[in-house]
Amino acid sequence: GWKYLARVVGLCVCMDPQLERFADTLALAGIDITQPFDVRWYNAHAIEHSLPLSPLPTFERPPSDGTLAVLLGNSTALWPAFLRWLAAQPDPESVTDPLDTYTASVISAAVADLTGGARHDIFWVTDSSRLVSMQRVALVSGLCYHDAETQLSIHPAFGAWVAFRAVVVLDAPAARFGDSPPPLVRCLLTDADKASARDAMAAALRASDEANL
Repeated sequence: GWKYLARVVGLCVCMDPQLERFADTLALAGIDITQPFDVRWYNAHAIEHSLPLSPLPTFERPPSDGTLAVLLGNSTALWPAFLRWLAAQPDPESVTDPLDTYTASVISAAVADLTGGARHDIFWVTDSSRLVSMQRVALVSGLCYHDAETQLSIHPAFGAWVAFRAVVVLDAPAARFGDSPPPLVRCLLTDADKASARDAMAAALRASDEANL
C-alpha cells in the first residue's frame, strides 16, 4: 500500500491521516494493495504505447497539478476476510457473485468515507464498458513487473498472487509525486518461470476452448 510504495519506490508520499485510515480500513478487509499514482502516468503510457485505452479523468485539474488516483487490489490476505463475511450472510448460497459483491461493498464504503461526497470516479475491474488496464497501472506506478507475453503482474513481495479490483480517481492533486513516474519494477521472472507461465496459459486456453465446444 502507501507505506510499501514509499519504502520500495522511494516516492515522497506525505500521508494524509484520511488516506492512511483509508488504506488501513481496506487492509483489515483484505484489500491490502493500495497504490497511489498520478493519472498523467497512465494516460501518457497509453499514448506512448498506442494502447486502445480511454484516458482516466483529470477533473479539469491544471496539468501541472496532476490528478491523484489509487489502484486497489489484494494478495491472498483477502480470503480470510471474505470467508468470514460470506459465513455471516443469512443465506450464503443465494449471494450473487459473492467475491465481487464483497469487494465492491468494502471498497465503496471506504471511498465514500474518504471522499465525503467530493468528486471522484471508481473504475471497476468487472466493468468492461469502462476498461482500465489495471496491469498497466501497476506497471507505471512502480507496483509490479508486467510480463507482456503472459499479461501477468508480478509483485516483488506477493509474486503472481495479486488481483486488482478497482481504480479510484480523486479530484485532488498528485503534484507530491513530481512530474516523472517511478522506475519500473525490474523483471522478476527467470526464463524457467516464463516458460512455465506460458505453458500454464496455453493449457488454460485449451481448457477454455474445450469447455466452449
